[in-house]
Amino acid sequence: MAIPAIIIGIFVSVGIGMLVWGVYSIFRGGGYFAGTDTRLIHYFKGNIKIYNWERFSGDIELNSKKGDISLQLRTGKTIRQDNSPSTFIPDIIYISGGQNVLEIESICRKRIIKNDPTSTNN
Repeated sequence: MAIPAIIIGIFVSVGIGMLVWGVYSIFRGGGYFAGTDTRLIHYFKGNIKIYNWERFSGDIELNSKKGDISLQLRTGKTIRQDNSPSTFIPDIIYISGGQNVLEIESICRKRIIKNDPTSTNN
């Protein structure tokens, strides 16, 4: 009787831990973004990540009601599966809860087009 109780207790405690972590990750702050002519800078808890605009593919998804923008990068992972073609999953930068997202999207799109290495009219 004790062994099943211990096993169930382990699974319940892991489940509660995952639930607490999930709720925390939803409500934590996401840091700050700053855009320059040549790059997008993300600051979060003392860490700085810099993304050159040329790394973005230009695929942008926008939710103006919530203030969410997702910017797709050219980098990512290729997932190989048996009996089917490989699938490329791009890396994505999420910016959520912003104000004036239409203006932010317009500026990001201009920067991506201006710094596009495949374009002939920079």
